[in-house]
Amino acid sequence: MAHALTKLKADEAQALSGAYIVPIFIDGKFFAERQIVIALGVTSEGEKILLGFVETSTENHIVCREFILGLKERGLDIDKEILFVLDGGKGLHSAWRETSFP
Repeated sequence: MAHALTKLKADEAQALSGAYIVPIFIDGKFFAERQIVIALGVTSEGEKILLGFVETSTENHIVCREFILGLKERGLDIDKEILFVLDGGKGLHSAWRETSFP
């Protein structure tokens, strides 16, 4: 599992500019008994891209807001239309609204 986590962290560090992401799925999941909020994008060609993840105890809006802002700082192109797919978590929805995505 340590190798998989190292690969995930390396993928997460990559810049996001240049990829035309159509939908972004953001959700909290339990992985190895830890809560993780993950963002997965799909390009216009259908390629799935891990955009990032953060380990957290809950999907609270502060952690989620910082996570989403980090995606923007890494170059996620928000000038194009993007479909965001979120679950029913209030913290995640609040964070998404606060980050000023169109």
